[in-house]
Amino acid sequence: MTEYDLPPPPPGFVPFSADAELVRTRRVLPHWHAAHVTQFVTFRLTDSLPQEKLREIADLRRRLLADGGGTEEARTEADREVFRRYDRYLDAGLGACWLRDGRLAEVVASAIRHFDGDRYNVGAFVVMPNHVHALIRPIDRSLSRILESIKGFSARRINEAVGRTGRVWQPESFDRIVRDVVALWRAVQYIGANPRRAGIDVLRWVSPAWVDCGWGFRDVD
Repeated sequence: MTEYDLPPPPPGFVPFSADAELVRTRRVLPHWHAAHVTQFVTFRLTDSLPQEKLREIADLRRRLLADGGGTEEARTEADREVFRRYDRYLDAGLGACWLRDGRLAEVVASAIRHFDGDRYNVGAFVVMPNHVHALIRPIDRSLSRILESIKGFSARRINEAVGRTGRVWQPESFDRIVRDVVALWRAVQYIGANPRRAGIDVLRWVSPAWVDCGWGFRDVD
């Protein structure tokens, strides 16, 4: 299977539409959201990236935007490069990496799947030692509220398990709207290949309904 010979879109996938209303917010990272559209999201443990790495990433984006003259194409390419740098640092396994513990990884996986098909649709996810990648389409609430729920529930369980209090997850996520089936295919395979790129064996999942129609991880199809 290649991205030029793809099966029909999987159930629950809604791509970006040109007439969709976009909402843009920004903290350290830029965020573009559209209601009911599938998004690729990354959220991480609070100690997974030191401040010097975050400053480096912010400086990289500013430099790329300045070099590109502020065009839409430059912003898109800057966001891609920033994500590549961001994810490479996450894959280095910095911080406590509580999610190396399979029991804690399953806590996060269960939290993600809990409202699947009710409040949102989940296409695929991987729980890495210090971060999570997921494909999520909101149904009746915003992506930010969905992530707050997932992170809030799992944080309480993780703190109980490791005997600590305090913040578990970094509040800000890295998210991108999935614009079409080619972008979706790339995102699914990116999620599936993340453990291999990092050289570890971790919990990953793709919707059985997606697998049934040809949208599984390439290395197990």
